[in-house]
Amino acid sequence: MVTSIDLLCWEQVLRACTSEVRVIKFITSLKHISGIPLEVLGNSQFDNKASTLCVIPGSPASLTFEAESRLLTLRIDWELIEERAATFTNLMGQLLSLACADNGEFPIHAAAVSKGRTAYLLIGGPGAGKTNLSLLLCKDFDFKWLSNDWCSLTINGSEIEVVHGHDLINFRREGFDQIAHCVAPEVASLIRKQFLLNNNTIFESKSAFLTSGDLGLTRERLPCALGGIFFIEVGRMATSHYCQRIPPICAIDLILQELFWPLRGLGSFVIDKFGKVVCPSLVLTPKMGWESLCRLANLAVLHYPCYIVKAPLRVAADFISVVTDEHNLTKNTS
Repeated sequence: MVTSIDLLCWEQVLRACTSEVRVIKFITSLKHISGIPLEVLGNSQFDNKASTLCVIPGSPASLTFEAESRLLTLRIDWELIEERAATFTNLMGQLLSLACADNGEFPIHAAAVSKGRTAYLLIGGPGAGKTNLSLLLCKDFDFKWLSNDWCSLTINGSEIEVVHGHDLINFRREGFDQIAHCVAPEVASLIRKQFLLNNNTIFESKSAFLTSGDLGLTRERLPCALGGIFFIEVGRMATSHYCQRIPPICAIDLILQELFWPLRGLGSFVIDKFGKVVCPSLVLTPKMGWESLCRLANLAVLHYPCYIVKAPLRVAADFISVVTDEHNLTKNTS
């Protein structure tokens, strides 16, 4: 018997459909998708045309996507991915990005903070220092918290807004000492204990997920208009400081790398029986989705100041604080 489970993530309804009891059990145990909180609603509570992932047991592995019905079909032996949670949740993340695009929103791999009801994106790859920098800005520089690792952008008239953000925070062992003073001693102790518990596991460099409330942070309400973009690489071992504004032609490629283009290269998430990644198909979004994403990216880099910030943590925070103070002063007096 086929079971359909509806999930709620960022106000978007996703649907998972399968006859595999183990798959349903796995889905109902999920708390988040790539750190974005997830609520399991139950058996098909909505009649809307939800983006759906259908898991069919069988081989060889295949992956197909029907744009009109927003149906993603994965045929695979569950044993091949059962122990690789990231493989399956990445597929669910692709569904989320597709649902967002259908609603005129685009997820981006970025932290976000605010000052004066204006949002600022902190963009960087894994380990670039987004979490540490966000926490330091909020604790020592009078910013408010919006989102840690992912947020969703949309175009509202001539402005870009941050409309969704997620609140789960996961510290890295190698950088935690830099911002340990920003959290209560009992919370710092809990995080360090988690590092020890994760020794010799795939999560050994990470702590448990916390929320902004756990860390005593003040959250700004969303949506929040965008004010600027910072491409960051911070750390205490930085040998040179590079903090300056960059032109749109330099920023466009950087921002497109972090905007989550729904279903781009989706086949790469399928794993064969030998544990190797295979690509049975390559599916892309409808043309309109790509055009909308490019419009948003172009608007972002043309209308908002973009900066490269490569410096030690405190130097980066000082620079961002000065730049945003000047921006908000100009905005309030114009």
